[in-house]
Amino acid sequence: MGLKRKKERPGDQGLSQLDGPMLGYFRRVGDALEQGFEEDGERDLFITNVLEEVRGQVLELCTDPSVSVILERLLAVCSALELRRFLAALQPHFACLSRHRCGAHVVQMALLQSARLGDQLQVAEEEGEGAAEGGGERRSLEALIRELSAGVRGDFLVYASDTHGSFVLRTLLQILGGVVLSPEDTKKSSRKKAPRGECLVAPLRSNKSSWCELADAMNAGCQCLFGRTRERLFTKYGSRGKCVGTNKGEGSSIGCFFPSVASPAVFVTDAIASPVFQIALQVMGRKLPAASRTLCAAVIEYLGSIDQAEGCSPLQVFLKDKTASRLLESIIQVSGKKLFRKLYKSHFRGQLVVLALHPIANFTVQRLLAATPSQKLFSKVFDELCPALEDMLAQGHMGIITELAAACVKHKAKQAELLTKLYQAFHCCQPASRRTACSPLFVSLLTYEIFYGLGDEDVTTEHQPSEEQRLSSISYHGSLLTQHLLHFDEPAPVTLSLAAMPQGDQVKLACDQAGSHVFDALLTSGTVSDKQRRKVLRKLEGQFMQLACDRHGSRVLDQIWGSASLKAKQTIAAELASRESELWGDPIGHHIARNLALTHFVKRRREWDEHQAAESKRRKMFAELLED
Repeated sequence: MGLKRKKERPGDQGLSQLDGPMLGYFRRVGDALEQGFEEDGERDLFITNVLEEVRGQVLELCTDPSVSVILERLLAVCSALELRRFLAALQPHFACLSRHRCGAHVVQMALLQSARLGDQLQVAEEEGEGAAEGGGERRSLEALIRELSAGVRGDFLVYASDTHGSFVLRTLLQILGGVVLSPEDTKKSSRKKAPRGECLVAPLRSNKSSWCELADAMNAGCQCLFGRTRERLFTKYGSRGKCVGTNKGEGSSIGCFFPSVASPAVFVTDAIASPVFQIALQVMGRKLPAASRTLCAAVIEYLGSIDQAEGCSPLQVFLKDKTASRLLESIIQVSGKKLFRKLYKSHFRGQLVVLALHPIANFTVQRLLAATPSQKLFSKVFDELCPALEDMLAQGHMGIITELAAACVKHKAKQAELLTKLYQAFHCCQPASRRTACSPLFVSLLTYEIFYGLGDEDVTTEHQPSEEQRLSSISYHGSLLTQHLLHFDEPAPVTLSLAAMPQGDQVKLACDQAGSHVFDALLTSGTVSDKQRRKVLRKLEGQFMQLACDRHGSRVLDQIWGSASLKAKQTIAAELASRESELWGDPIGHHIARNLALTHFVKRRREWDEHQAAESKRRKMFAELLED
């Protein structure tokens, strides 16, 4: 299996195109992985043999678009020994692969797998298993990661500024810190997708993992990458990044955190390099919170010194910038109570409405609401934002409104005030009879007049209850808002409105991807009583077959079954048993028929009743134990 040279392109010097036999071999490898193996030993031998083939052609194979994907899948299930050998073969080409569009994904997967295997080896040591053999592999993996980290240090800015290299650098920082962040931590849900291999690796035990612990690595390896951040204070910079003074006579500066950079501005303004700094802040926030807060304060001072305008916070420009605002979001998330209070008073107070209505700055306000540390501070933020709630709704900035609702639940404050403002924003506050229609308005994000097709002359019309189905669309943010409202201390206004919805609208809600989670909140909320739940769920009787055969509705039915009394289970089972054969023939419904043991219900009713009664008793006992 030879290699065929291809025409070189800038940045691809030294790379080769694989010939047909090699591509065919890895295609068969991919098929074998898809089919799976009967025994783990067979799979391990297969992976060992394939990675043996890779070792002599790491550069060529890792940079091939089709083979690189297969290598990621192999690395996701390989052993510590095979991973160590692969990393050793990869090490001479680490810089080239890290900045290649395909190779970077393979490198990232290898690093993530090293974190998982290192964590498993730690567990084995804690349990006294495989201490001799496992410990050796653990040290070998750790040594390789440290060597790769040392190599990155010299070209830190090159990696940080490269589209693909920055992903590798961010992964390396997490490995050094012993904290592999989840996709929710590393990116916003409305932005880019997770890297290809990230979801394939089991998560690292971030709270206990110490095979490459930050006590050793962040104080050593991360200082090697960034400079001494724990012992030294940071310097304030002028607009050109030059040192203009130091804190308490210390000789160090924030420039130590950005090696080989005349100014840290690149980590604030560059869309590729800035996420590297954000990841570093989040990792340090979990492992070295004091150092992280010191660094955050220094960055805020640096940003404040760049653009100072009369009567306006110097951070306003950065809050409205796409890249800098994301950095400020990360700072808000890891800032302590003292720094948060200072940020609010100096840069946000009096400007929250303007920022909440801005297409970029509103995301930072969302992070501010989520990170508010105290009820007193939240009340101040709420009082400033709440009068403009309808304007935010008109702008489509529903993230602000859902975060307000979530913060009301978290701090147990301002709940009645928010519900009143929502009534006003959705035009169902007056007449009072309209309030019973609030739930469909919330989940669809439509005002009363639009939802019911009324004209301007009908703004004071009383609400007329009807069983006509009107709910045509369900909004993700509307569903999320309703879920938060169901966790309020007084959820009765929302539960009464849900109970008053036409049966068709309730079924539509239960069978919707976003709307089905409203029923999750209804069934799990600690403030919703059993009586209130029964009032809402009563409308679904007679429609259980439709729920059972729907992808999202069947999940709602499972939830209802799990919390139902024996009498309610008998009602559900009796309704479904009448169409048992149809249910078994449905690709989704047959799961419900199995979970509910409908065959036993029909043929062995007494045994079925005894089993369900025992299940209910056991569940109640566990619930009481958890409460204690």
